[in-house]
Amino acid sequence: DSDRTSPFRDESLQVFQRYWANPAYGLPEAPGVFFRFSYGGVDFFMLDNRYHRDPPALPGQGPRSSLGSVQKKWLKEQLRASRAAFKVVASGQPWTDEKGPGGESWEAFAEERAELITFIREENIGGVLLLSGDNHVGELNCLPESERGGYDLFELSSSPLAQEPAVSWLNYRPIVRIRQVYFGGSNFGLLSFDCSQPDPSVTIALHDTEGSRVWAPLVLRASELKNGVSVWREKMDRISRQRHERAARGGGYYDSNRSPSPPAPLDPQK
Repeated sequence: DSDRTSPFRDESLQVFQRYWANPAYGLPEAPGVFFRFSYGGVDFFMLDNRYHRDPPALPGQGPRSSLGSVQKKWLKEQLRASRAAFKVVASGQPWTDEKGPGGESWEAFAEERAELITFIREENIGGVLLLSGDNHVGELNCLPESERGGYDLFELSSSPLAQEPAVSWLNYRPIVRIRQVYFGGSNFGLLSFDCSQPDPSVTIALHDTEGSRVWAPLVLRASELKNGVSVWREKMDRISRQRHERAARGGGYYDSNRSPSPPAPLDPQK
């Protein structure tokens, strides 16, 4: 959970550059591991939420930044310039507010997150999808920005890849979950894009260590990721909808305090 005050950040960046053959590493005036690349008609924006990250807030410090001013300006310019049907923005920290203001997530940088979301809405930038990790469980969530004049920002969080899952998510805030948390073991996410149709689509899935899908995949079309369009309710699975509605009525999100059993993997053919 480090930030820009780490005495080893430059050495860490050098080791990272030797280990990962990224196509680019930040900008001359702003080192880091952020970069953009395109694949199959989709643009990917890989963010660095550590190297320029502000330390915990001090009295009178004002809003904190996870990206730093240069990287944030770069992201806005790159998103504005993109003509891809889908724009995937990847962050090492979760985008939702499930961990609360003091958690290791974008909720600790709520002002900056709101700035980015407002930019996407006001610049009418469609097709944004969110990726994240670090929750040590698999999640498929949504920031329902359609309620504020934008569109729904769906987030896939795949983790852990090679560790045991955590149970801390049981203490998180209720949020808009499109699929229920997968904590049955290590997992990986898969995004499959079809840009050959007039209305391009993406299929979002999560797989277990055997390669089986752990939930029914989510299919989104580019036309559903535009200002004024709201689809998050219809995209929820049944149990996610029931739990969301119960929490909205003032009840508990889960039926009891007992941990639910891990869901059985789905038949990949179904």
